[in-house]
Amino acid sequence: MEHRYCEKLGFSQIATMNKLRFKEEHTIVEKWPLALKLKKGDDGFDEEFETLFGSGNSGKEAYVE
Repeated sequence: MEHRYCEKLGFSQIATMNKLRFKEEHTIVEKWPLALKLKKGDDGFDEEFETLFGSGNSGKEAYVE
């Protein structure tokens, strides 16, 4: 895994110590599950935006499998 947060938090060392490995492909959570699915102008965009904006999530969340 090449992400800076993984390096900063020592994910590789934790994985090695616990005999774990990183998955090559995400299979549990879709990539960027909190990203907007609709485009501006699509039916339902405003509702989707308001729901995500009101949730308190930034859209920059990271998931590790």
